[in-house]
Amino acid sequence: MGTRFTAGLVFLLVACCFDYAASFRKMVNESVYWDINTQKGIIRGQNLRLRKLNHPTNPYHTCYEVTCEGRQCIDHKDGTSTIQVCYPAVVITGLPKCGTSAMYELLAKFPGAITMSEKENCPSTRRRPHWIYFQSLPRMSAVGEHSLIIDGCISVINNMKIRELIHYPDTYYLVMVRDYTDMLWSSYNFWCKREYDGTNCDYSKWAMPGVHQRSPELFHDLVQADKNHTAGVIQPFWHPMEKPCINAGGYYSEYISMHLYSRKLNNYTIVVASEELDMYPLRVAQRVAKIINYNIDGIDLSTFNKVRVNTQDNKGTNSLISTDKYLPGRYNISHYQPLLPASRTMINKCWHEDCIALSKIPPYYKYTACHPEFNNNATATTAGMNVLVLSEIMNP
Repeated sequence: MGTRFTAGLVFLLVACCFDYAASFRKMVNESVYWDINTQKGIIRGQNLRLRKLNHPTNPYHTCYEVTCEGRQCIDHKDGTSTIQVCYPAVVITGLPKCGTSAMYELLAKFPGAITMSEKENCPSTRRRPHWIYFQSLPRMSAVGEHSLIIDGCISVINNMKIRELIHYPDTYYLVMVRDYTDMLWSSYNFWCKREYDGTNCDYSKWAMPGVHQRSPELFHDLVQADKNHTAGVIQPFWHPMEKPCINAGGYYSEYISMHLYSRKLNNYTIVVASEELDMYPLRVAQRVAKIINYNIDGIDLSTFNKVRVNTQDNKGTNSLISTDKYLPGRYNISHYQPLLPASRTMINKCWHEDCIALSKIPPYYKYTACHPEFNNNATATTAGMNVLVLSEIMNP
């Protein structure tokens, strides 16, 4: 009786242990691997299976094993293919006409930097399947101990979507800001927009001298009309000139709080002003490096300091202009005329609230547009322009 009882007890214990072990293995597998097969960006009949990998020597990246099963997984042929890639450590996620191209160029100077095949290597763009996007990322075997992958994608919505799909990588998101009036004036002269160019363009085109008309007076009329007679739009961050004055109320601060801080990314958000990057690129590089805990000893900015990227009439992320030929606030398409002082005064009032809000977000940038008390302590590079008080940026 006792022997049978003991044997039965042992059997039950073994069975329970076996069931527990099987359940544990199942739990581990479910927690390590996950499938992407129904979301937008997945070809019908295709399944992506992911799991996170720990890079053996590099602490700056979250890496992944991605397995494609089914349709078009092997050079547009069906089958199964597996790759091991690392997601960027830093993504420049906004905002347009605030120096994102220059910031990308600066990060590319970091020792060990690995850049994408194109600056705007965005997920879920141009109907590109996720599998193609994953294939564009650097292979884990190519990422060394002191490598840093950087990417530029100003589609913050797509950046957040892929972040959720790949289960929240350890990535820093860098947001560029700029005096709102200067950003608007630059956008107006840079892009062709249906709001004021009609059907003669689309949102991906640039404004062209001889084709599109630009002037300080027309710009003033557009902003004045918006200020008095129109309503806002759903996505002002992409098209600031749709409703320039109405959207000014939270253009920068709401972008940061709505897209990044709301996702608890406060410690993974880096804000850099275009004006600071322009005047003190080494200081910007050192601050970014300190935040991400990356060693940039030996960085060489000698060539960076001599050029401007993707600005004025030299458009495109690979287009450069020497600094001695750069004319702040002057554009060929508007016959090199400066912005009207009345326009700046009007827009300063429109974005005053956001200017104040921005000064409360690290690193606490203070623009004279809303902090006129600093006018005497600031140095303007161009007469009549708002100024960023660079001496104040490190102190709240």
